[in-house]
Amino acid sequence: MKHLFLVKGNTYRNCLLCCRHAAMHVDRSSWSWTIVVLLLVSLQENIMVVTQSEQVEEVRLVGGSHRCEGRLEVQYNGRWGTVCDDKWDMVDADVVCRQLGCGSSEWLNSRFGPGTGPILLDDVGCTGNETSISECPNLGWNVHNCSHYEDVSLTCKEEDTTEDNGALNSPHYEKLDSGDGGVRLVNGNNPCEGRLEVFYQGNWGTVCDDDWDLRDANVVCRQIGCGHGVALHYSSVFDHGTDLILLDNVNCHGSESNLTECSSMGWLRHNCGHHEDVGLTCSGTSGNRLIVSLIEDLLHSLETQTGAPNPSIYLALRLSAHHNLSMERAYLERLLNEMPGQLQNSTRPVTGLLALFILSLRASCHDLDIVLPHINGGTASLLTHMERQMHLETMKIHDDNVPLSNFYQYSLGVIALCTADIQVDRDFTEALINAVEQQQFTHGDYVSIDTYALAGIALQCVEDSLFPVYNGTKLDTALSKIKGTILDSQRPDGHLGNEFSTGNAVQALIAMGSSAVEFIGANRAIWSAVRGNVYHNPMGISQILPALQGTSYLTIKTMTCLNEDDSVVVEPLEPVVVLPNENTVGVAVEVVMSNGSGHHYLVDVPLNSTLLHTLELLQEANVGFTFGTTPSLWGPYLSVVNGVEALSSERQYWHLSSNGVSLTEGIGDYKIEYGQTITIAMSSY
Repeated sequence: MKHLFLVKGNTYRNCLLCCRHAAMHVDRSSWSWTIVVLLLVSLQENIMVVTQSEQVEEVRLVGGSHRCEGRLEVQYNGRWGTVCDDKWDMVDADVVCRQLGCGSSEWLNSRFGPGTGPILLDDVGCTGNETSISECPNLGWNVHNCSHYEDVSLTCKEEDTTEDNGALNSPHYEKLDSGDGGVRLVNGNNPCEGRLEVFYQGNWGTVCDDDWDLRDANVVCRQIGCGHGVALHYSSVFDHGTDLILLDNVNCHGSESNLTECSSMGWLRHNCGHHEDVGLTCSGTSGNRLIVSLIEDLLHSLETQTGAPNPSIYLALRLSAHHNLSMERAYLERLLNEMPGQLQNSTRPVTGLLALFILSLRASCHDLDIVLPHINGGTASLLTHMERQMHLETMKIHDDNVPLSNFYQYSLGVIALCTADIQVDRDFTEALINAVEQQQFTHGDYVSIDTYALAGIALQCVEDSLFPVYNGTKLDTALSKIKGTILDSQRPDGHLGNEFSTGNAVQALIAMGSSAVEFIGANRAIWSAVRGNVYHNPMGISQILPALQGTSYLTIKTMTCLNEDDSVVVEPLEPVVVLPNENTVGVAVEVVMSNGSGHHYLVDVPLNSTLLHTLELLQEANVGFTFGTTPSLWGPYLSVVNGVEALSSERQYWHLSSNGVSLTEGIGDYKIEYGQTITIAMSSY
């Protein structure tokens, strides 16, 4: 103990300074260091609760436009000096404002500049009930670790004291103005969990967790339609906020319907840092309700669907946490009865469709021993067909650097084989890795984030499989590049690529083991789009539903189909009568051929017509425009214009844009909501 100093005198300040000096000279590995630190901490804590015996003779605000704003200065022993802003908050400012007869504090700022002379006070910690700053705990006169750029400034507002505030007697506990107080939860995996933010005077800010409990959480959860609070998260597990801290010491009874009805220290009054931001998890009524609503929409689409069954919709239903098992079983029967014929009769590459069929059966825990006639005679199982189809695709890649179908379908083929516990041929994996390295996942001039996403899921499945990987380094490099490309595609609104690629992109990030923080913005963008009814196409819903529930196509690999929820009830659809819209808008249609020649047409269409209906009306006008469509899982797509077919074998497609902006929806989904120019241009990829 030779390093400890005996301290004379009776002030905590002297003890504190001596212990700090001792701490600098003690071996940190010794017991002496531990004792010094404990003593130092004890003294530090004690000095914060001892008030000064000396009185501040006067306080003033200088440099402002009136006496109630400016840089804070205090007078001590005949000298004026400044106050350091360490730990300074609205509670301390309130005490100063009342002491000056200036009401309460309105704003903390530093726009009144640094002072000169001594810095007299630091770490001021008022409770809010003091009548003078001299009554507030602090480090002591002339004790600080600051510079003048940290000088406190503030603005006070004189309040109307003619009204009686009733039971709200404490000057720093008040009910909030009901005009503010909108709440949201951010950075969670769904709208019913996250860091709490409240809205005040045009700004979102956080809430300090002092005195926060489940009664307060229950009010917030009810306010946003998310049931009740089930968990509180301290130390900001949903990341620290960066803007204003708007509320502290919130105190709800639990029966309030809005946070504005709860007592608190008032707007912008707190003694917290962002590490104390409130986070919470609600029982999730709103988030679950939205998901169940999407599931119901998919189930309704099964009833109204025309044409061949859609395995993508079935897959999304099977990957969900909530089911209507009888409807799913009935649709599975349709797939089993109709899909083999569709595969055999197709004149186009069936790689993607066959893969989705296999994934659908695997997701239902159905055996994969179904046999199909082979083109060269005889029969073969689905998986054998899949492998043969992939070999044909790979041969085309070796010859022409592109597959028979596209790399999206090729990736689905790898996923189908891998999730069925079939060893993926080295050539398939190598072809996909090379395509990533050569940046071949484009559609015209645009990067196909959908394709990157499916390739990421496929390669991750290969890496996670029990079979040896031929070149782990190249595989890891490709996965890293895919992840980087997906994350780099994020738009300011959070979507990855566009609204319709974000679901697959999030699935890929989940499959590749990304942290939730990396796709929180994308998830929030999906939720926002769901509320805006962006995903009215069943295929659009099918791609976001797994992502919203934290699953991906790789989940199929471990599905057991046991003890499944069967809670989704689908009510009969009410007949919908669509009245013709009497308002019409003019649409210009421009057709551009591969040689650059163009044709221009004009047509008037009812407001909110689909693009498909618009083209039908134009064709009926007999002005020389004709078109044809081909069915797809997304609905009809434009394949023939003015007698010219876009040949998939030649990597051709008809590119659609409105006023120069590419369309992300198909012709059956895109609505004409205003007069515009639709350009249909022959393109290639």
